[in-house]
Amino acid sequence: MCHAIDIKGRNPLVKSVDQLKSSEMLLIILFIAVSAIGTSVQANNGPGIGGDHRRDRCIRACPRIYDPVCANPVGSNDKPKTFMNECELHNHNCESKQKYKFSRKGECIRRCNRICTADFNPVCAVLVGPRPGEPREFSNKCMFEVQNCRNPKQQYKILNEGRCKRGRRN
Repeated sequence: MCHAIDIKGRNPLVKSVDQLKSSEMLLIILFIAVSAIGTSVQANNGPGIGGDHRRDRCIRACPRIYDPVCANPVGSNDKPKTFMNECELHNHNCESKQKYKFSRKGECIRRCNRICTADFNPVCAVLVGPRPGEPREFSNKCMFEVQNCRNPKQQYKILNEGRCKRGRRN
């Protein structure tokens, strides 16, 4: 068996008792310092060590499987949104202020063929784009929405509720 020996005839792998004690003390002090920093940051929910534990517990690792779900925005009149799967919907709700509620399995489909009432509650709208043209009057908001749904390349925006000063009626 072969043993390593330094110039002074000692085994370099064996350290003095004093060196071992000082190394152990240094490790203990370092451990206490890191523990104290982690505790204070965790209590503040600040960035860095500890981070935002509420968010970390909320976020899930989602499969990359396309199994779409349709969800409606909570407390908003925004359009429904299609999410890749239920897990992605869950993660969106963890990260975003705008929450969505599961509506049904499958993609959200545009309902361009919905039936509007014959109520006359006009809205005045104009084409979106560099040349808006003459305002156009729709007999109600539903008719306006159906027009925009059926013609995605020719979108109107509402100028005002009520009749247009000029324009044709639809």
